[in-house]
Amino acid sequence: MRQSLEDETGYRFYFDGYTVIIGSKNAPKGGGNPYNIIISDKLNFKAVDFSQDARIDEVVEGNLTIEEVQRIYDYGLQAATKQGKLRKIEWEQTYKLTEGNHTYTLRSYQPLNDWPYNEFLMTGPMRLKIKALDKGADGTIDYVLEGHQVSIVEIQEFYEKLLLRGIANNKLEFIDGRYRVKTDKPTPSPEIQIQFEPDVA
Repeated sequence: MRQSLEDETGYRFYFDGYTVIIGSKNAPKGGGNPYNIIISDKLNFKAVDFSQDARIDEVVEGNLTIEEVQRIYDYGLQAATKQGKLRKIEWEQTYKLTEGNHTYTLRSYQPLNDWPYNEFLMTGPMRLKIKALDKGADGTIDYVLEGHQVSIVEIQEFYEKLLLRGIANNKLEFIDGRYRVKTDKPTPSPEIQIQFEPDVA
């Protein structure tokens, strides 16, 4: 059915002796909400939790039923929770800016019972793609997840540029020492999303 799982990233666990991976993905080209996938090559399936609400929506490959995959998914979520690999997201907001050949994106997340954080994305010519995290939303890049060919100092400069531009354009706000994308919602959405902590070097 599928190639080896060697190139797949996400949370790995064992179910009945077989390797299973659950990962959080961003929709291609920003064309939708993030989603979770669960994959196993040996168990021969791939399934999707489109709304990250801990419920399998569709089995896209393989012959297992939704109920069978849900049982595996529940097991993986419980294991990941015990290991601190899950984030429960109360809300997410996005700010995007295009200047010349570069596109900058800032996603602000408010986890349930945890500090807020920002995800910084940048794309440009020559297949440039940068993805980095500001773990405390305090304006400082802490981890670079993609784009290691660019120094963290340069990424920090790009990030600060986006923060300043967002504040000037009234798209971002700086409250209690933290930056976040402004929302027109009076209160965070009651919907809780489940996302997996990214692997960092």
